[in-house]
Amino acid sequence: MAGDRQEICDAILSRSRVNRPDGRLFCLAPNVGRISFASQQIRALNLIWALREKGHIPPNSRIAVVGAGVTGITAADALRAFRCTVEVFDRGGRPLYRQRGTTHRNVHPNINWWPAENQLLPTTELPFLDWSFGQCDEVIGTLEDQWKQLVLESREDAKFFPKREIIEAVPVPSDGNKLTLKTQNNEPFRGYDIVIVASGFGEERKHLNLATPSYWEPDDLERLRDNEGNIRHFVVSGFGDGGLIDSLRIAYDFDFGKLSFRFAEALSLQQTVADRIRTIEANCDEQSRPISALHYEQIATDIFNEQQLGGLKKTLEDELHKDAPHLITLVDSNFDNPYQASAAPVHKLMIAYAQFRGVLRYCRCEILSTTDTDKFDVGGKTYSLADAHFVVRHGAGSFNEGLITPAEWTCLEAAQRNSSQYSYKPAWGDEPYAVPDGWPCRKRETSRYIEKLRGLAQRAFHNMGSEGKVVAANDRFVVLDHRLPFRPARLFGLDVEYISIDNIRPAMAL
Repeated sequence: MAGDRQEICDAILSRSRVNRPDGRLFCLAPNVGRISFASQQIRALNLIWALREKGHIPPNSRIAVVGAGVTGITAADALRAFRCTVEVFDRGGRPLYRQRGTTHRNVHPNINWWPAENQLLPTTELPFLDWSFGQCDEVIGTLEDQWKQLVLESREDAKFFPKREIIEAVPVPSDGNKLTLKTQNNEPFRGYDIVIVASGFGEERKHLNLATPSYWEPDDLERLRDNEGNIRHFVVSGFGDGGLIDSLRIAYDFDFGKLSFRFAEALSLQQTVADRIRTIEANCDEQSRPISALHYEQIATDIFNEQQLGGLKKTLEDELHKDAPHLITLVDSNFDNPYQASAAPVHKLMIAYAQFRGVLRYCRCEILSTTDTDKFDVGGKTYSLADAHFVVRHGAGSFNEGLITPAEWTCLEAAQRNSSQYSYKPAWGDEPYAVPDGWPCRKRETSRYIEKLRGLAQRAFHNMGSEGKVVAANDRFVVLDHRLPFRPARLFGLDVEYISIDNIRPAMAL
């Protein structure tokens, strides 16, 4: 194994290994940095690849995966690709249950990292469990359909145990030091070579007595904004991406997240602005080099004032609620401004524009209780539940705080900060994963692969606002009558050819 490949494997394993003497408990829970469905899948694939490269999971190894969300089922399929036997446990009654009813948010494969990643691509490029930009519950349905098909191929090599909350993983000397899992009901599951915790997103952290529904649970933010009722103020606590997104839902006609993509699409055509954002992000981190508010707010000012950036201005102005009677107050007790490293750059710039136009203000403070249980202090101002709506986005806790101790979480977070690039960039090579015969492979059966995923590619273009028709060619996707200036170069890892309908008609006439 080449030296750099060895070092990459070591870095991936060190950021995921729980600090225990046996060294066979690994964690994929999302603790640090930007997070998306795709990044969690890549983290799972990177970990399983590194375990295999280092010889930790030879064929016929028996592995337990705790958590059947996006990360867990991806890890399970990756293990099966390397001929391991895998058993998946989840506290829910079925896989992927948490986001199953999320109809009020769209999810995108890589917008959180754009423009650091040069291509704004609306589809994933994974060995399996691919999906395209769209409504969250539809993406979950796509993943579940693929998961079911892949599980059918595995026969007895993959099992799912629902409604099991794992609280302990211990080595048993009498069983060759293999790991045994125990549930809350003291039900034992024995004989695992490795255990991978992929518990995903837990419940939102509470604050005071304020209602804190899950980020994934449909809410009534837009209705409250548009209703001619008593709500005159919105207070959003949290400068992470969740807080920024919910602030944007109030400040703009956000269209469930499609506005973010339209704005990122427009930004991708303005190379100078994209370069400015790329430079800002490359020269910062949350701890030692935080972003100055002036960086993003100056770009927002330029978008409003510079004629050559008029397309960007129109994209935001047309959807901004600049004449609304309410004001959004965005707060966080840890940061001076909402432009820190853990949020998507496109969302930071949209926040900066709303701030510049007077729709939103932000401050470093904490929502505090007062002597009146229905009133709260926000930066020296008092807001009442009668005329203000509070949104708390302080991040999610973990399902497995018993399985992994607080001290172990602290060590994991530190290790993840030191190797963040492996949170979203694939480390595996071209042909590491064996795709089952029943599922088309990008390189082995290209035309069948394209036809299988053509419907998802069409959905991506529809969600981008294009009426272009996606058709399958032998070795690429072809998009007919594409009417948007933004043209993704790849779909699901394969080239895309764009053909105007005007160029087809003369040929048809002949």
